[in-house]
Amino acid sequence: MMKLWSSSANEFEAENGVGGHEANINNQVETTRRKKIRLSNEQVNALESSFQEEIQLEQELGTTVDERKNRVKLEPERKMKLSRELGLHPRQVAIWFQNRRARLKGKKIEQLYDVLKQDFETVSRENKNLKQEVLLRTNENTNFMHLYIT
Repeated sequence: MMKLWSSSANEFEAENGVGGHEANINNQVETTRRKKIRLSNEQVNALESSFQEEIQLEQELGTTVDERKNRVKLEPERKMKLSRELGLHPRQVAIWFQNRRARLKGKKIEQLYDVLKQDFETVSRENKNLKQEVLLRTNENTNFMHLYIT
């Protein structure tokens, strides 16, 4: 399997048979990657409580689905305030909120799926029972007609 980056130009050249220029470009890509910064528990808790406040505010205001779709991002003032309070870059705050909204949407879809699945199972059982009842009544009518004819 080919590596996406190499620790040295010689290793890259040996594995892929290319010259040093390509290896140097590859090493530059490696050095420009940022280390993923983990948020502290306090930062996550603060972001989560702020997110819950946003959800409650939306529910209290009774915003419609269309209004929520038009509100794509966190308000800039609120984002800047949170980033200053938590010592984060505003982009980190925005991305955290974006990811949290995506997780919430996924959970809502999962819950809706469970409700629809239960409804489907209920309707399927009712359908099966009705078909059995129709079959029974059809047989009763056939037997009644048979007795009437004879």
